[in-house]
Amino acid sequence: MKIKNVFPYIISIIISFVLISCNNDNKIVNPEPTVQIDSSRFIWTIQEVPFGILRHTIVMTDTDVVFGINWLPDSPPNVFRIKSWKMENYYFPDNVFPAQVVSTEPNDVYVVCNDTVPGKLKKPHIEKWSGNGFTYLNIPIIQQNGFGGSAIGNCISKTGEIYMPSKYHNVFIYDGTKIYEIPGPTDTMVIQQMFFDKKNVLKCYSEYQYYVNDTIGLESTYIFYEYDGNKWKEVYELPNKYGDPKFIGIFNSNIGVISMQGIYELTETNNLVLKVTNNFPYYSFAFPIAGESFDDFISLGGISDKTNNKNWSKDGTFSILNWNGKSPSLEFRHLDFIYPTGIRYYKGYYCLIKSTYTEKSILYIGRPKNMELKNQNNSVSKNKNY
Repeated sequence: MKIKNVFPYIISIIISFVLISCNNDNKIVNPEPTVQIDSSRFIWTIQEVPFGILRHTIVMTDTDVVFGINWLPDSPPNVFRIKSWKMENYYFPDNVFPAQVVSTEPNDVYVVCNDTVPGKLKKPHIEKWSGNGFTYLNIPIIQQNGFGGSAIGNCISKTGEIYMPSKYHNVFIYDGTKIYEIPGPTDTMVIQQMFFDKKNVLKCYSEYQYYVNDTIGLESTYIFYEYDGNKWKEVYELPNKYGDPKFIGIFNSNIGVISMQGIYELTETNNLVLKVTNNFPYYSFAFPIAGESFDDFISLGGISDKTNNKNWSKDGTFSILNWNGKSPSLEFRHLDFIYPTGIRYYKGYYCLIKSTYTEKSILYIGRPKNMELKNQNNSVSKNKNY
């Protein structure tokens, strides 16, 4: 045998040995998908943020504006604003703790806070964005019970009313002139999130957990309620069985149920309708998710091996996927986008937060490539000499 033919032979033996060893060690190899996965549809700009961010607390209020809550390990939280990659911090009194930012438009930005003066009844505290800072809404507060604000459950209506669930099973409402209290749907379960459906009906859901046995442990059921202006009514129960975890995603009045099989819509008639299937080889959609509709969203994406066994728990096995109603696109691959990750949407643009709570976070803002191309073409047309 000639020397120059030996080396390729030896190299092929080594590669085969390594692959066999990896299989014996149960290590997962992620091959390229066998179906069409489009390349990125967005242009992403990345900025490191020098503090931890709770993923629920961020909100995108314009194509280049993000509000959120800065959580430092040894100091009270404060609100930050990033506009065109310039960051500003805003601080409230020591007894006021920001919980969540809510908004409808760039000029309607509110921070829901907990007012916790020792020895007094805890109450809601709302700050409104004035364009160059925040102003306290010094309005009447009518309450009998304490307030324990949520970092996820608050919502704002199209007309500006703010609905604030409390850990004491009650709900506080800001109607533009005052803040008042109504009972929650139950006296035992905490509201996970409030939202308006497509018919502008106020809804919420709670999670009821129960112990099964030593092998399975806890299972849960999501219970949905709607409010008719006077009382709450239970409208749907969604079991969350062991081995088939489900997550609820609320985006632009679409109620999505994300499971291992795919993404379902919970319709106004309280039926689950499959909207997007998770049968793409080696890729599947997961939580969190945000977007315009079931035909236009970005989500965390799981990666699996040849046998389609999901490997959700190991770092580096997640990607960011965009779904346009026809096919997924791979926006990021293997960038340690693990839980917790925050995704927000505003008029075609997306904001991603990769957070570690107490360490540095990373902010990503995605601009649609087709929108950029359209803007460039419009610019060329306007400047064209005839």
